[in-house]
Amino acid sequence: MRYIKKASEPRSLKTYRRQPQASYAGLMDGNDMVAIKNELRQCLMIEQGHLCCYCMTPLRWDHDTKKGVKIEHFHCQNGDKENDLNYRNLFAACPGIKGRGRKNTHCDTRKGDRPLSQALNPTNQRMERVIRFARGTIKTGNEQLDQEIENVLNLNHITLVDDRKSALKGVYRELDKRKGKRLVRFINHQLEIWEKPDSKGRFQRYCGVVIYALKKRLRLENEG
Repeated sequence: MRYIKKASEPRSLKTYRRQPQASYAGLMDGNDMVAIKNELRQCLMIEQGHLCCYCMTPLRWDHDTKKGVKIEHFHCQNGDKENDLNYRNLFAACPGIKGRGRKNTHCDTRKGDRPLSQALNPTNQRMERVIRFARGTIKTGNEQLDQEIENVLNLNHITLVDDRKSALKGVYRELDKRKGKRLVRFINHQLEIWEKPDSKGRFQRYCGVVIYALKKRLRLENEG
């Protein structure tokens, strides 16, 4: 999980929301409505650097199958008309499937209509102060938030944990080759790389995990 700075909403969504009977469900009725939803999805992907709002895996929309990216409502649609088309409540999420059965679902697919604490809202700038990464897992130290991460989002599914470990392995290997000022320079250089999207606007997968590890190591070096 990482902080997501919301950009301006697409004009087509803003115009559509002014209609008396506008609803998110209505975006599936007819070619004009589908076009609005497609633009919405694309805008969300761009502002997130093409990473899932929860697990930080790459987002890829398949134009042929019309699958690959879900539009997530942080505050669930069910009975919440105020946030149904509220752009600040909308995010792009991965398909969230790692195998058969509910135990292998995660992110929006696992969450469904269940609520999440505001502390885990991707637009909450303080969220990154709460989240901790350790041995590939995501924790907060808060019982309620940890329960939501584990059971509502299933972000510590074994496949996700292993993938995060793999993302960190190469970084740790390079850190161990350096000491002192050379190590500090290397960490600062790596932070510049991981904190910025590439030329296509894409962040590296699990960038939040790597950035967390680099900053933690930098603090230790500066304190030492």
